[in-house]
Amino acid sequence: MTTPYWVSPKEANLLITGKCNLRCKHCSVTSHGELNTDLPLSSWIKILNELQRSKLIKLTITGGEPFFRSDFSEFLGEIYKRPFRFSINTNATLVTDNTVKVIKKYSSRFDEFMVSLDGPDKATVDNQRGSGVFEKLVAGVKKIQKANLPFGYYCTVTSLNVDKLNATAQFALSTGARWIKFNNFLLAGPGLNTNMIPDHNKVLKAAENLSSLAAKFPGIIQGTLLEMKDLSIKCKNSALPVRKDRAYSCGAGLGKVAIFPDGRVTPCDHLPQFTLGDITKQSLEEILTGKEMKKFTKFLNQKRSDYHECKDCIYINFCSGGCPVEAVNLHKSIGIDRHSCLKIALGEK
Repeated sequence: MTTPYWVSPKEANLLITGKCNLRCKHCSVTSHGELNTDLPLSSWIKILNELQRSKLIKLTITGGEPFFRSDFSEFLGEIYKRPFRFSINTNATLVTDNTVKVIKKYSSRFDEFMVSLDGPDKATVDNQRGSGVFEKLVAGVKKIQKANLPFGYYCTVTSLNVDKLNATAQFALSTGARWIKFNNFLLAGPGLNTNMIPDHNKVLKAAENLSSLAAKFPGIIQGTLLEMKDLSIKCKNSALPVRKDRAYSCGAGLGKVAIFPDGRVTPCDHLPQFTLGDITKQSLEEILTGKEMKKFTKFLNQKRSDYHECKDCIYINFCSGGCPVEAVNLHKSIGIDRHSCLKIALGEK
């Protein structure tokens, strides 16, 4: 089937395995339960062929922990046979000399390692991820450094590390990372604890401190934590554009999709509830022009002014609506996104 108006997304997150060597307290992937079905490489080869046919450009290899797959080297070779750029999202604890050797072989189209980092020290990281993780992470990063491969860090801001974000940024800088992104913790599944949500005043203080540090290192210190502070500044300066009355500004399913270890396609790896189709049985075009994608688009396009907490807000004409993940997992049709709500950003709520 060919749909005249269909435009393929340019990127995909490939969750190539549901298995992982860690049990992190903030993991959104396993918060919905274990992902027990890993497609064999032969099935993934067919998926890669479909993504190539659909003219995708960029793949992020993730999981679970992608290095948990015993055939990871072969998997990477199949990606390299096709004209994709790729990155690898990893906890870095399973990085070996052979790992970096293989990636070095395919480095002409390798963008970066995206390493999970929750703090600047053993106590903070191990508390969130498990005993001995920090030492293994540092060892893995040293191997990446030695091979001169590009890498950056993702830091999920939780109640366990919100007081140590500046120190975490300093640690990242000391290791030669190209960037570190401080992203807000999302209640992205029923298995996650609300106690992981950091105190908002601490978040505001951390964002202020990180902004000062980011000014000294332009482009290196990033993330939704700083974006929220930027929102508040623009709002105070009347520099925000007027926006459509739309529940969410999410671009999931349009510019990017997620493919789960069993072949399910979802708009985002944080939204497994919205199964759009099965790429082992359907083309990507059929999936993204099908009825489930239309239902998801309708969900995003609800009117924020219909939501009781938003309809009388003085900032509603400037509200992006933000991310739907927490609202979905709290079983709300429309809900406030804690990380884009202007009242919250301005400390009014």
